[in-house]
Amino acid sequence: MNIKTEKIRKILILFVMIAVPTAIFLIRDLDNDTWFMLNHGRYILQNGLYPEFEPFTVHEGLHFTFQKWLCCVLFWVIYKYCGKLALKLFCLIVYFAFDLVMYKLLEYIRPKANTQHLFTLAVMNIFMVQFMYTRPQLFTYLFLAIEILVLEKYVKENNVKLLAVIPLLSFLEIQIHSTIWPILLIYMLPYMFDFSSLAKVCEKVKLLSQTHYKKLPIWIAFFASMLVALINPYGFESIVYLVKSLDIEELAILISEVRSPRFLSSNVLFIVITIVFCLYGLYKTKLTELRYVYFIGGTVLMAIMSTRQFSFLVIPAVMVFSYYFDLKELKSFTKNVMIIILCAFAVVPIYSAYEMQVNVQQYKIDVGDFLADYDGNPDGVKVFNVGDEGSYLEFLGFKAYNDTRAEVFSDKINNKENSLKKVILFEMEKAPYTEYIYKYDYKYIVVYNFYKKQCSAMNKDENLKKIYTNRLYNVYEIKNTK
Repeated sequence: MNIKTEKIRKILILFVMIAVPTAIFLIRDLDNDTWFMLNHGRYILQNGLYPEFEPFTVHEGLHFTFQKWLCCVLFWVIYKYCGKLALKLFCLIVYFAFDLVMYKLLEYIRPKANTQHLFTLAVMNIFMVQFMYTRPQLFTYLFLAIEILVLEKYVKENNVKLLAVIPLLSFLEIQIHSTIWPILLIYMLPYMFDFSSLAKVCEKVKLLSQTHYKKLPIWIAFFASMLVALINPYGFESIVYLVKSLDIEELAILISEVRSPRFLSSNVLFIVITIVFCLYGLYKTKLTELRYVYFIGGTVLMAIMSTRQFSFLVIPAVMVFSYYFDLKELKSFTKNVMIIILCAFAVVPIYSAYEMQVNVQQYKIDVGDFLADYDGNPDGVKVFNVGDEGSYLEFLGFKAYNDTRAEVFSDKINNKENSLKKVILFEMEKAPYTEYIYKYDYKYIVVYNFYKKQCSAMNKDENLKKIYTNRLYNVYEIKNTK
């Protein structure tokens, strides 16, 4: 009876683990970040990698580089020849590869705990739903999991040859997602600074322990990873792109994921649970590897600072969970309750993804499709907008005022002008629309209808004709430019 019950538990957990990512990737349509990547990939294959200036918006002379060039090309080729569904399934496969490597990592840390590892990954997938999009970050998660598996195996086996994988991952990441390439180096730091000179401190504390291994090979792999990263179409500029982006003050105002997570959010819940579990595990086991303390401490701090960085906490969190706990010790009733809770929580992100698709994303696509049909020939036609729907408009051929690449519109990246401040003034309705719509010879305006003051003034403007509206947007045609 116990064996049969254990099999049923495992099947249910495995079902949740697989069902959540599958449902999310199939429900979510391509979002605006993906549309700008497809547009980029198409442009690269038609024109090459080196546009002197940004080619898709109404702005002129903005310095520009394709930060995700290889992923853009890959996504565009899949989309062009196999369609939207194939692209979504491809991203699902990449995510499942991440799950598989994570399973191998957990199995390496705590062998012969299959059901526990599946349960841990199912929980991980539920919290990772907010990052399950057709974007290059999926490759980043896979590379990070491989990197940690390699480092853990090196620590325990002292096989220096394993570390050769890490510079290769660095080379791939800088081509696929150079924007957050530095995270590969950050993940190496706990292993690099786990110095043997701290052994005496660990002995006195009697809560920390160390596995003795040679640090020099890891340092060599670290610097080799930095050197190979220079082998990219834009050289040093790709490496420092993230650092330059962090200095853009307007991003925290315009992009919610750049800000700290809301107090009452699933991310904060996960952070609190991680800290509590780690403290309990530290008390229970009496000894914890010093590198794990570094790892959790650093990534918790990152997750608190920015919602976007929360995903980088998830990997070490589930890893340390397997290090501390063995669910075999739990009673059968407790296991059953945990599985029931798991199944209940799995429904929430799936429903939320459906709601977001039906009530937000589809309206953005509807605006672009209507405008393309209405105009008939959108190539080069200028549209004023202040939302991320600009990426889809650009994919259709329009030249938009703004799109999802917020940092590109900062003078710290484009070396010319800061359009982000103007966007903020418009969104806060502190600057009238008339200061914007006649500057670039626009033909159309696409604006959120919750900008009540702006929309009210536009509705009264005899030079503007409202040609479309839906739950989120108003679309106007400008009769005569001034």
